Order: sequence, then structure tokens, then C-alpha cells
Amino acid sequence: MKDHWQSALKQHWGLEARLTRLCGERDLNLLAETPDRSRFLLKVMHPGCAPGLAEMQIAALEHLRAVAAHLPVPGVVRARSGAALISVADAGGAPRLCWMVEGLPGCTCAAFTPKTVPLARAIGRMAGALDTALGGFDHPALDRPLKWNLMRADRIADRLEVIAGRRRRRILSEILTEFSAIRPVLEALPRQALHNDLNDHNILVARGPGGRPRISGIVDFGDMCRAPRVCELAIAGAYAVLDHPAPERALAALVAGYCGETPLSAGETELILPLLRLRLAVSVVNSALAARDRPDDPYVTVSEAPAWRFLERAAP
Repeated sequence: MKDHWQSALKQHWGLEARLTRLCGERDLNLLAETPDRSRFLLKVMHPGCAPGLAEMQIAALEHLRAVAAHLPVPGVVRARSGAALISVADAGGAPRLCWMVEGLPGCTCAAFTPKTVPLARAIGRMAGALDTALGGFDHPALDRPLKWNLMRADRIADRLEVIAGRRRRRILSEILTEFSAIRPVLEALPRQALHNDLNDHNILVARGPGGRPRISGIVDFGDMCRAPRVCELAIAGAYAVLDHPAPERALAALVAGYCGETPLSAGETELILPLLRLRLAVSVVNSALAARDRPDDPYVTVSEAPAWRFLERAAP
């Protein structure tokens, strides 16, 4: 498989590189490292992928590079033909949409230690600046049906049977009841383009001066959607608190960092905790469904255990 995509990389981008497969829910993600240590990410979209999904991600990255050059998002690397998105036959002859971005320094926030309160504040500032920049972005694919869109979270209500244990199902039912209560307020808020998946595997962290952590990358824009800004903050908060030694302090710092870039109203801030819990509810249900369908794929359950630890600890 790697030999095939190495040949495609050389043919279409003129690069010779060693490829390493990275995690991904549906797409094939290949880290390409050249002899001069340059790094790129080759994105091979899943079979039958609608072009609009890849086009949306490419357009968002190019928009961000144009209006917010200070944000650490990867640049799109165009093929020799000048196209950002091309079709390449895979080893079985099936057409696959492919595109490539620059590699970014640092490691995932999930792998970075220690998880300090200042790091949570930095993530909040980054998320706020990102949403400010995305406020001027639009694309038709933002409105596609998406299982990760919190505005559609009630879809999991008919899927709770996939969760083992009466107490766990009760916790999720209570979260959905809470969502029903806040939904009218949420629906009344303006919506915009969001990254929608600022989890600890999509944020890269590196050491800055004095060893202080800095956000060095924002990756994986494949779950972008249109929703109220508070959803972005709640999603980032959901992963910031998981297995954190001081989750309340981390969440407070993240919210302060975000609001320092783009303030929220008092009514919006009251939605953060219910939406945080809702994101974790959506995550554990989606993970359980994916594990049922792909039992040999460890990526689909990467956040399941810490999410349950938080939800069960917070439950009465």
C-alpha cells in the first residue's frame, strides 16, 4: 500500500518521501517525510467521498492563511498540475480524491505533558481567534448532515441501546433531556463556520521560550459545520477536562482565554457545561457504534474511557 502512494506522491507532487500511516476515522492519512526532513500530510479521502467535503477543508485552510496568518494551520500543497485536489486511482483501481498539506511541528495535546492550566488558557485563546477568523468563511458543505454537529445531537436518542449498563444509559438520557431544555436558546443564537472538533488529537503543542507550551498546530478540519460559537468552546472544553488533574480550573482558564479573543454573552456561557456534557454523550455513543462496526480499529474508542470517567464522576 505504501509503495503505491509513494509512487503517486512522486508522480503528482514531485516528492520522494517515507510514508507513515496515521490515525483517521474514515480517510487514509499518510505522513510523508522527505530526505531533507520536510514533513507533509497526504490526505486520501475515503472511497466515494463527495468532492465538496475535501473542497470545504481546502477552502477553509486557504481562507485562514489569508485572513489570520498568525494561526498555526497547515498550508495546502498543490500538485504539479496546480490543482489542490486531484483524483488518484488506489491500488485496487478505485478513484480516490487526494490532497496534501504541510506538516506542522509539535506533538498532539493528548501526548503533551504536563496538562497545565496555562495550556488550557492558550487553547481557549487559539479557539477564540480561530472562530473570529472563521466568521467570514462560508461553504455549502457546512450544512451537510453530520453526526458530530451538536445541533443534531438528539439523533443519539434512538441509539442508546448500544451502550451497556442501565446507569450509563440513564446518564445519557438525562443529558439529552437537558439538551431539550436549552435547545430553544441555542437555536436563537447566530451560527457560523466552526472547526467543530478541537479535541486533544487535533491540537499540536510545542515548547516555546523557557520551555513554556505553545499551540503549534490546528489540524483536521473534516468535521467542520455551521453552529453557534459556544459549541466550539464546549467541544474544546470537553477534551480539556478529560483526566485533567484540575478539570474545573482548566475549563475556567479555557473559557477565559476564548472570551479574551471573542466575548460571549452571559446567556451563552451558561450553555457551556450542558453542551460539554452533550459532546461527550455524542462521543461515547458514536464510539460504541463505530466499535460495533469496526471492532479491530482502536482509533474509534480513543476518548471513550476518559469520557465515561468524567460523565460518571459528574453524575448524581
